[in-house]
Amino acid sequence: MATSLSTAGPVQAATAAPAAVSDPAALVNPFVGTGSGGAVVGQVDTFPGADLPFGMIQWSPDTTSRPDGGGYSYDDSAISGFSLTHLSGPGCAVAGDFPILPLTGAVPANPDSASASFSHSTETAHPGSYAVTAGGVNTQLAVTARTGVAQFTYPATNQAQLLVKVADSANGGSSATFQTIGDQEITGAVTSGHFCGQPDSYTVYFAARFNRPFTASGTWGGTSAAQLAKNPGATSVTEQGKQNPQAKRYGDGHAASPNASASASEAGQQGSGVVAGGWLTFDTTHNANVGMQVAVSYVSTQGALSNLNAEAHSWSVSSVAAKAADVWNHQLRTIAIHGGSATAQSEFYTALYHASLEPSLFNDANGQYIGFDEKVHSVRPGHSQYANYSGWDIYRSEVPLLATIDPSIAADMAASLLNDAAQGGALPKWPVANGESGVMNGDAADPILADTYAFGAKGFDASSALADMVSGANGTSGVVQGWYVERPNAAAYIADGYVPNIASDSISPVPNGASETLEYALDDFSISRLAQDLHQSSTAATFTRRSQN
Repeated sequence: MATSLSTAGPVQAATAAPAAVSDPAALVNPFVGTGSGGAVVGQVDTFPGADLPFGMIQWSPDTTSRPDGGGYSYDDSAISGFSLTHLSGPGCAVAGDFPILPLTGAVPANPDSASASFSHSTETAHPGSYAVTAGGVNTQLAVTARTGVAQFTYPATNQAQLLVKVADSANGGSSATFQTIGDQEITGAVTSGHFCGQPDSYTVYFAARFNRPFTASGTWGGTSAAQLAKNPGATSVTEQGKQNPQAKRYGDGHAASPNASASASEAGQQGSGVVAGGWLTFDTTHNANVGMQVAVSYVSTQGALSNLNAEAHSWSVSSVAAKAADVWNHQLRTIAIHGGSATAQSEFYTALYHASLEPSLFNDANGQYIGFDEKVHSVRPGHSQYANYSGWDIYRSEVPLLATIDPSIAADMAASLLNDAAQGGALPKWPVANGESGVMNGDAADPILADTYAFGAKGFDASSALADMVSGANGTSGVVQGWYVERPNAAAYIADGYVPNIASDSISPVPNGASETLEYALDDFSISRLAQDLHQSSTAATFTRRSQN
């Protein structure tokens, strides 16, 4: 589906209309949003690295201040790693899994704290690809949906190092593993999560291979940086801790306040994270270039290996980058624009680019994904499972946009929420991977599902969606993963027509009954509109009345 917009003035009868932009990907500036602003004033929270539309992998640099979500601040001058996963726009730390850092010289005493200085004069970013020279090593990255390819160009040295910080996710890791397989492959995993200090968690796996052997390797590990031990020659490390204590503060400066019981809150803050990783050494005295292919999976190490075999078919970064640009042009051309200044065109397509980053693809190439019940499920052939919905932030604008320009993808995103509900017990509101965080008040799945259907993306089971929405609205849906309730104040709202403004939930730092009442009213109206579209007049009438609370 394509929509055409014109930014030019009225066209005279004898004057031809300006041609549509032919290469919108070339107009995108991925650095927009990496300097200041974002979800919360003063935050930096988007990323400039390589991604495909709604892709599973986002291979992007993390700078030393490592702002939430994007991990990159344009004001920084050093890179701490190129991690494989990112989110654009969240108000709390999330993702940033598996930072990979090329360096030269001896392996640092504390590899987790290592960084490499860089200058923006050596840096380029385009949709699907990224390059920079940091610490004297030129890094070029490009991606497919689930894999990435890199070329690291080192100075001539027999100490060309590649650090893999497996436990150094943005919110730390409660457990992590790293293994070398022979002298050209590595695998690993990390368990992280606790978005905004909540009890949620996820495990993600990676597998990587190189186009040449490494000459040496080793590992490091421990329960803290102070207790870190380096093990030259070791081929594997496993560190297992308790729940991650890094309950990051919410972006407005207030401590996170989970909408769960005290025991659930404590579950996200007890124990300690771990430190773990591995290094690879290459000899670049006669060949400066080291090629790397890498894939991720949320199912298993074998899933990551299978994704690698399914999608990583080239060692050429430029070739993969060109294909990624083609994919982005297909996505961006869903809206054609004519005329206007180059600046206006760039602003438009950069905004559309950012609107096409999340939710993220979650199933492996073979269709498998890990559900909210921690079991492996498979998508229907020709469809995809998606994750990472910033529900409250997207139902007003991004969801109607995607339903209009990407109806098949938007329908799969709606179906993914229904899968989450079937496997977990209730519709989620801010799911991270296969866990619910409970962040932001209201019941955001209701307007997401209603918007998706109303704006034309009807390729999902709307009747099942309505049943799930009604169950959550009436407070009869299940408790997800032991603590999350879809509408924590449903009983008061139903009985009194409002939520008393006497307590806080959904990480609000202050009592939020007034705003939650408004959200529930909007959610109920969403239910009424979907019910009307499905000719369920009694349900439509009931929730129309409730929406007037």
